[in-house]
Amino acid sequence: MKFSPSQSVFAARRSPLTTVAACFLAIVLALSIGVFAVPQRAEAVTQISGSQGLEPNTFFAYVKANESLNVDFSNTQARVTNPLGDVTTGNSRRAPIGTAGIWKVEMPSTSTYNWNVTVYDGATEMKGRVWFESHTMDQSSVINLTLWAVNLTGYIYRIDLKNFNGVYSRLRADSVGVPAASGCTPGYASVDWSGSSSGSHFPPFLDCGSAYKIFAEEPDPTMPATALAASGTDWLLPP
Repeated sequence: MKFSPSQSVFAARRSPLTTVAACFLAIVLALSIGVFAVPQRAEAVTQISGSQGLEPNTFFAYVKANESLNVDFSNTQARVTNPLGDVTTGNSRRAPIGTAGIWKVEMPSTSTYNWNVTVYDGATEMKGRVWFESHTMDQSSVINLTLWAVNLTGYIYRIDLKNFNGVYSRLRADSVGVPAASGCTPGYASVDWSGSSSGSHFPPFLDCGSAYKIFAEEPDPTMPATALAASGTDWLLPP
């Protein structure tokens, strides 16, 4: 299936027989006005124009043995865990560790910030290697969003949203989306929520199935099906 912004907001890729109707992607977005709706975007390597990171966020990156990871956040110091479990704090480029795997980058800030997480092979940027499972951002202008979401069965979804203005927004994708009144059954509807002036702007997401990995660039097809992480083996691009 070829992807084109003019074709559909949602598209799925794994088999030529896959259809949007059969493989609908459930996406949750929390808006500042207290309504759950359709998604937003955060850039895979750095926040896009007109937005900043908001509240604590966690990013992941697949880095090969001879590659390096650059981490740069304004206003705060990132906590970085390599695939072997070694933890460092600060904004800098991490040298190769001789082991391919998944790096975890945690941003503890509760305020707004600029961010950059990029994988390099020497001086060459390796695109499609950075993702998140949930991301919160502060948006100051209308933007066009393109995202790729990968689930644990190997489906890759492209999402194109034009003229999006979420203000404060949080993105997460899974097989349920906004659940019904009880349990983890898809609700197929937006819900109202009254936020607080202190603490998080958003209600917590229910634990309804495995979170999809969300990229702002098309995932690098050279990534393996699974990779080493500090928490154990994790999936990347299942066959």
